[in-house]
Amino acid sequence: MRVFIIFTPVDAIIQSNNIIKSWLSPKITRDKYFYLTAYPSPSYGWRGAGGDENNKYLVTGVLIQKKNVQSVGYSSIQLQITSLDEGDTMQTITDWAALWKELVEIKREVQKESIETPGGGDHWAERARGFDQRVKDKWQKPDVSRKLLLSFLEQDSTIVDIGAGTGAWARLFAGRVRKVTAVEPSPAMREVLEENIASDGIQNIEIIPDGWMECSLEPHDFVFCSHAMYGVEDFPAFVRKMVAHATRMCFLLIRDPASDGMITEACRHIWHQPHDSPNFTIAYNILLQMGIHANVQFEETGRSHFIISASREEAFIEIKRRMGLTGTQEHDAYLVDLLKRRLIEKDGEFIWPGGGRPALIYWSVK
Repeated sequence: MRVFIIFTPVDAIIQSNNIIKSWLSPKITRDKYFYLTAYPSPSYGWRGAGGDENNKYLVTGVLIQKKNVQSVGYSSIQLQITSLDEGDTMQTITDWAALWKELVEIKREVQKESIETPGGGDHWAERARGFDQRVKDKWQKPDVSRKLLLSFLEQDSTIVDIGAGTGAWARLFAGRVRKVTAVEPSPAMREVLEENIASDGIQNIEIIPDGWMECSLEPHDFVFCSHAMYGVEDFPAFVRKMVAHATRMCFLLIRDPASDGMITEACRHIWHQPHDSPNFTIAYNILLQMGIHANVQFEETGRSHFIISASREEAFIEIKRRMGLTGTQEHDAYLVDLLKRRLIEKDGEFIWPGGGRPALIYWSVK
């Protein structure tokens, strides 16, 4: 199998229904005609894939230069062309790390108003205590991830808790290991964490007031992260640092959205892929591309984390916000129909079908 990268001008572009189609000349593609179909990617302009009529080559590409997806004035394409061996078939090659990064950037823009504070302060300042209470309420129920994770820990071991928050996991670990290092960049979260540690009389938790990618610490037996990776653009680098600082095992607890959820359906229709934010599927495929063949334990109590809206109008506003569509009416008719079909009305509220469940990804570093 041969793979080569080229930058090429576009011979001809036809735009129809938000799809760009372009024939690439034999001169450009080494005596082969290729047909490239590209779709609008929310933050990077256009992405695409295609191939020749005999399915002997696979072409994936990114139309570059302009971000305005309403424009067809692209002057070049970056292409990866793969020559398939005998017996191979056409398949879509996904750059999972690039997809993760793109979704992080989308979410950052979509949630900008709701998470930013004046002067760039701590966006957890007014929310840390509410978060702490929600976690405590949630932990009243049994969780297979907690049981499995604790089974690996030993009394003389050490563990890093990345994005420790108000300390639910760190305090749990403290009763099983010699030392817990809680990495937490938010001052508001650290304040509640310190209060919880003092209330429990715990003496073996060290707090590092920094982000994971910025902090410096010695290797530990275990490195753990629970839902604190969603804002990290370079997920492979995040994982590589976990591996570099673990002498025994790494753990990632991450959400696994339902494949038939309402948001997933909207993403497939509008973005031509099923993901609205970083999640288990993307993370696990990144690990595979990094050569990490991890184990997975899904929560066995069923899916939860359903979104609930007070009205259809509120749901409409929220789904547009989540998908970064507040500045356009292009997909309004589709979204109204989607909400009419999929929202579940119960006790005067509207439940978004789908939900999600936690997935514990874990692997040995040796």
